[in-house]
Amino acid sequence: MAPRLARLPLALLAASQLARCAADVDPVGTAAEPIVVCARGETVEGVDVSIYQGSRIDWNAVHASGREFAITRIGDGLGGDSTFAINWPAIRAAGMIRGAYQFYRPNRDANAQADIVCNAVGRLGPGDLPVMLDVEADNGVSPAGIRASINTWIDRVRACTGKTPMIYTAGWFWNPHVASADYGGYPLVVAAYGPRCPDLPLGWGDWTIYQYSDGEERYTPGVGVVPGIGQSCDRDRFNGSLADLRRFAQSNSPPVGYLDHTGCDALAGWSMDPDAPANVIDVHLYIGGPAGSGAPGFPVHAGIHRDDLCTAIGSCNHGFSFAPPYGLFDGADHAVFAYGIDAMGGDNPLLGTGTLHCDAPAPPIPPARGVRRHVPNPDVLAAWRWSPIDIAHLPDATLNAYPDGPDVVAAPALTRADSEDAVYVVENRVLRHVVSGESMDAWRFPWDTIRLDTVANVHANLSGVDLPARPFLALGSGPAVYLIDEAPPLWAQITRVDAPATVAAGAAATLTVALHNRGSVAWNPNEVWLVPVAPRDHDSALCDASSWRSCRQAATVGAAVAPGGDVTLTVTLRAPATAGTFRECFALRDGAVYFSDPGEMGFADDALCRSFTVTAPVTAADAGVVRSDAGVTDVGHDDAGVIAVDDVGEPATDGAVDEAPAADALTGSCGCRAPGSRPVRARGFALLGLALLARRRRR
Repeated sequence: MAPRLARLPLALLAASQLARCAADVDPVGTAAEPIVVCARGETVEGVDVSIYQGSRIDWNAVHASGREFAITRIGDGLGGDSTFAINWPAIRAAGMIRGAYQFYRPNRDANAQADIVCNAVGRLGPGDLPVMLDVEADNGVSPAGIRASINTWIDRVRACTGKTPMIYTAGWFWNPHVASADYGGYPLVVAAYGPRCPDLPLGWGDWTIYQYSDGEERYTPGVGVVPGIGQSCDRDRFNGSLADLRRFAQSNSPPVGYLDHTGCDALAGWSMDPDAPANVIDVHLYIGGPAGSGAPGFPVHAGIHRDDLCTAIGSCNHGFSFAPPYGLFDGADHAVFAYGIDAMGGDNPLLGTGTLHCDAPAPPIPPARGVRRHVPNPDVLAAWRWSPIDIAHLPDATLNAYPDGPDVVAAPALTRADSEDAVYVVENRVLRHVVSGESMDAWRFPWDTIRLDTVANVHANLSGVDLPARPFLALGSGPAVYLIDEAPPLWAQITRVDAPATVAAGAAATLTVALHNRGSVAWNPNEVWLVPVAPRDHDSALCDASSWRSCRQAATVGAAVAPGGDVTLTVTLRAPATAGTFRECFALRDGAVYFSDPGEMGFADDALCRSFTVTAPVTAADAGVVRSDAGVTDVGHDDAGVIAVDDVGEPATDGAVDEAPAADALTGSCGCRAPGSRPVRARGFALLGLALLARRRRR
C-alpha cells in the first residue's frame, strides 16, 4: 500500500474556506498550491500491515509501543492475503482498535471484490474501523469507469458491514485517475510521506487518518522500527484524540447541526457527523414541505469555515450556505426543512425548519452591461440542470430593457488545465472562470464532468469575464426563458466610417472607423485587429506595406479600450497600380476569434464592404478643367483634391458621430455619377465615404 511519492499538487477549487496548515507549515498563498491540512490537535499512532510484514507480528508489543490501532490487508483485488486470518483476531486480542483494507483493482469485478471483503469481516461492531478501500491503481480503466466501480463496491460493502467505508488514496493518483470531488463525505486515509501535514486529494477538506511513512528512512528520517514487527511498515496517525478514535470505531451516531438562517440571501446553518468529525457531510434542503412530500430538494456541502463552530463543537469547517432559487421570490411564504446526511448511511435527522419570504428580485447585472440570452428549449434547460423553480418572474419592461445576446448553448462544458486549479466553462471558444466551489454548486455543475486538458489547449481559447456567482433566469409575460448574463466578450458597434470610394491608381487614401466597445472585455493593443475579410485570411488589395503590420492585419488599437469605451482606427489604404473596380471588406479579430463568430456580437464580416473605382493617375493638367464638349463638368476640389464625405454620402461637417447604421444597408454604389448629377447617396455603413476625383476624357 505504499504509493509513489510524486504527487500532483492540485488545490481543490471548492476549498477556499477550508482549514489550512498550522504555523509549522507555510499557509496556502496561491490557487496553484495544494491544500495542506494539519491535524486539529491530538493524534493517535497506528500501523497498517500485509503479508510483506510476515505472519509473526507480536501485537502486544506493537500496542505497548504506543500504537492504538492497526489495519490489516484482506487481499489484492480478487486475491487474498494469508496473514489476514492471523492478524484480524490478534489485533483485537491485544486490545487495539482494528481495521481491514483491500487493495482495489478497478479492472476486476467490483461485486466480486466486495464479496471477498464481506466474507472476511462480516458485520462490523464496536472497536472495528470501517473497511478501507485502497485506491491507487487504475489498471487501464478510465476515470468514469473507476468511479462507477468504486460506487458499486462501496454500496455493497456498506450494506454488508454496516459502516460506510474509508477511502485510502493520494492526490498524485486520485486527481488525474479518479478526477472527482464527489467523495468528500467519506472518511479519508491520505498518503503523503515526509511532511508533517498532508496535501489532500480533490474533494476533501480534511483527513481522518494520515499515512505519513512507509517506514523507510529515506522518506522519513528517524522513523525507526515498530517493536513487534520484524519488517518496515506503514505508519498512520488518526486525526483526533484516543477518545475520538474510540467514538469513530463505535456504533453509528446521527449528524448534529442547526438551520440558523432562512433569508433571501442564503439558507445557512451547520452540520457535523460525530462519527466522522474530520469530514464534510451533506445537508439536504427541502423547500415547500418535508422530505418525502414531493417538495423540491437541494443538496449542499457543509464544509464552510465558521469561527463560531471552532469553540462550540471543536471543529470549524461544518457550515453550509445555499442561495434560494429565484423562482421562490414571489412574495409568498415557503417552509424550509434541513436534514443532515449521515456519513455512515444511517438516519438523516431534521436539523431545523424556517420560513422563506422574498419579493421579486432585481437582476444582478444592469442592462447597460448585460444581455438576455434565450434558453431555446426545455432540453437545454434540463442539460444545465435548471428547473422552473430557478426562474424569476419579471415585468416585461424590466426584461425588455436588456438587448438580446447569444442563445444559451446546448449544455455546459467544463474544463481545467492539468497543472492548474481554475475550473472554466467553455462556450463558443470562450473561457469563463467558475469563481468558487459554492458557485459550482449554484450553477449545478457536476464535479465529475470537469475535463482535464493541457495548459496550452485550455488557454488557446479566448478569456471572457468570470461567470456570475449564480445564474439568474427570468421570464416575463410570455413563455420565453432567458439567462441574464454579462455581455459577450467581443461586441463592437460602428459609430462612424469615412473612406474613399474613388482613388487614383497607386495613390494613398485614408479609412477611418469609429467603434464603441459594448462587450465585456477590454480591447488590447496587438490583440484586437482590424483585418481584411470576405474571405478571411487573405491579402488585401488595399494593403499599404509601409503602415500595415501585414497585408492581413491593417490596424490595432493604440491603447486598451475598456468596456464602454470608444476608439477610432485610422488605416492607410494603397490603391492597386491597375485601374479597375475592386471590393474589400474589413472586420475585427481578437487572437483567433472574430467579433462575428458564434457567441459574439461584433458586426458581420460583410458589414464593412464597398465596391470602389481605381482610376488612372490624375495629372496636374487635369485639375480644375471644364470640358463642355465632352459633356463632363469637373467638380471643385479642396486643397487635397478630395471632397470629404461622411458615412451616408453627404459632405462631412462638424465631425459629429452618426448613429450606427441599419444592418440592411451595409453596402452601396461605387460612387460614380452621371454628368451634371448630384453625388449618389451612399446607404448603410458605407465603408468608403466618397471622394470624387475629376478625370478628363482624352481623345
